[in-house]
Amino acid sequence: MGPRGHRAGSRHHRQRGRADHARIITRGAALWRTRSLRPVQRRHPVAHVLGRRGTMRNLLYVVLILLAGCAGNARLTGDQPVARRELLREAARPLQAYAAPDGRPSDLVDASEAMRARLDREGYPAATVTAQAGRPPTFVITTGPRVRIAEVVFTGDLGLPLAELEAAAASGAWFTSTAGGAVRTRLRSVLRAAGHLDAVVEVPREEWSEDRTRVALHVALQAGPRFVLSAVQLDLADAERWPGMRERLEALLDQPGSVLLPRSPSIVAARLRGLLFDLGHREAEVEVAQRRPAPGEIEMRFAVRPGPVHVVRSVTVDGGRRSAPGFIARRLEGLVPGQALSQAAIDACVTAFLSTGLFRRAEVLPSAGLPLSDGSVPDEVQVRLREQPTQHIDLAVGYGTYERVRGGVTYVDEHILGRGLRFTAGLEASTVGWEANTSLADPFSFGPGRRLTLESAYLERQEPSYAHREASVGLLFSRRLREGQGPAFWEVRPGHRFARQEDYHIEAIDPAQPSKTLYTTSTVRLDLRRDSRRPRVIDPDAGTLARIGLGWSAAPLGATVDYAEAGAEWSGAWSPAPWLVGTVRGAATTRDPGVVTSLPIGERLFLGGSDTVRSYSQDELGPRAANGEPLGGLTSAVANLELRWRPFAEHRQLEFATFYDLGCVDPEAWSLGEAWGAGVGAGLRYRTPVGPIRFDAALDPAEGDGSGRRYALNLTVGFAF
Repeated sequence: MGPRGHRAGSRHHRQRGRADHARIITRGAALWRTRSLRPVQRRHPVAHVLGRRGTMRNLLYVVLILLAGCAGNARLTGDQPVARRELLREAARPLQAYAAPDGRPSDLVDASEAMRARLDREGYPAATVTAQAGRPPTFVITTGPRVRIAEVVFTGDLGLPLAELEAAAASGAWFTSTAGGAVRTRLRSVLRAAGHLDAVVEVPREEWSEDRTRVALHVALQAGPRFVLSAVQLDLADAERWPGMRERLEALLDQPGSVLLPRSPSIVAARLRGLLFDLGHREAEVEVAQRRPAPGEIEMRFAVRPGPVHVVRSVTVDGGRRSAPGFIARRLEGLVPGQALSQAAIDACVTAFLSTGLFRRAEVLPSAGLPLSDGSVPDEVQVRLREQPTQHIDLAVGYGTYERVRGGVTYVDEHILGRGLRFTAGLEASTVGWEANTSLADPFSFGPGRRLTLESAYLERQEPSYAHREASVGLLFSRRLREGQGPAFWEVRPGHRFARQEDYHIEAIDPAQPSKTLYTTSTVRLDLRRDSRRPRVIDPDAGTLARIGLGWSAAPLGATVDYAEAGAEWSGAWSPAPWLVGTVRGAATTRDPGVVTSLPIGERLFLGGSDTVRSYSQDELGPRAANGEPLGGLTSAVANLELRWRPFAEHRQLEFATFYDLGCVDPEAWSLGEAWGAGVGAGLRYRTPVGPIRFDAALDPAEGDGSGRRYALNLTVGFAF
């Protein structure tokens, strides 16, 4: 599938891409969330977000200000080195409490202390804030001098290089009332972490300058010896009953000569207990004894009593009524009757259930029975499951400059047939067309990070220069590469899609247009992509998206229109400051016909619109027929550069944008020799948790390509990148 609005895939792919903005509005924010599909009293997601998080919040602010007469109108007099709004923000909670009918004078004391603490953190340790009751109240601020830490001087037995101590003591340039205690705590921690377990750090002595604007901290240290492990001993009870166990336990011990850390004994004991639990010794005990034979040396002795082995007698499942027995059994593979009850198997079982996202809770509860003749203890294992609601209906509504009003409804079952299969059936419509689609995805049968999806769709759509209808079915497999290497990963997506299509009401008259308006495509695709955009993909503040794809609509697979396709896309976002986000995007696609000399208009590439070059209306950039209608081409390329400004610190959801777009559509494959269209413009954004509302105005600084339009206005939901 090509980039959104770039028409680098089939007509079906392009339509689905354009609908992404509308669909994303309520993805996962369903109006129904129960198994029986009984309606839940919830507001529409867009109204819910805009109303609850926007209007209601602002209304609450207004009410609090009117009631308090202080949160926004409290009078601050005296020194104000910190911005007034910052001090009021620190004291917002006690000021709101004071504004209530039952407000007390102690609330003003709390507000004064909150402001004083903020001044203290800014380097004014002698600051005072005095409250005077009233409506609004008055706060008299006396800051005193701002104090800088001149230096930190170390004396005594340091134990560590001076540079390491200075790095540990560094806490900023300004002195606070808690600076001395914080320096002492950090120094003691770094010394103990280096093996100086008996380190003593005195309370820093303060040496002030005459004007009390600078202070030097003198810290007396007594690091003491650096402790190392001189010897370690393991005592295993009933060692003859457990052949090979001693060797496995001794491999987990720290080696003599290693530096001893404050929690080394408990860490080693936890490792020993963990191994014993994994071997089924659920009653294992580990005791640690320490001895200091000489200064700087410690001997440790671990007494291990494994206890009996617990074995699985039977496994019962409580809950999971919607899940098929086989689906549950595959996640209980480590709990086999007759085998040792391993803690690792229990943990793997719980993880296997919770990682599906289909279960709200998964617990494994062993119950020990009477010991058997061989000394083992049989356990009845009960697995308690609580499933998530997996059936819901999503509603979507939105607006686009070309499509006008658009919306859709989608039924989703995340656990159909109780096998973890995800089934969706949706209907989407706008003023220029409609689409019905279904999909069935299997995210679990092929291993972690692998998914197989079967899709089908039917759509009818009116484009600017023709109409199009299409029925399609596709099979897509996706696999994540380097699973578990972080939030960003590479994903490979091979797939096949067969489509029967028809172009009609064609207004773009082209002698080279194929005579067939009814045709089929059968496309084999391979895509490789990596997405690290965050915190979300619709309006990211950071991260990149990289994609490269190859496709072939092949006559041997039933296509009457054959061509090869290659495409690539890269976009990135960067936020150097909370009030600024920069984004850049580039994408290109080409289609090279095979036996046919030209492609039907429904398989050509177009640019122009709110997601590509914004100074052109939908599909208006590129070659045109003799009557001026868009013809499309075989190669397209687009680049976008945008800066989004958030000038209001308390309203980061409101943004101003400036952007520059550049694009070209060429009638030949592997060619970009046609004139390039550009767009320079500005816009407004209102960011919501489900996507931004976006208005853009763009102008083409060149003469245009004969369309007679050099500007365009776009109102949509969703960013272009």
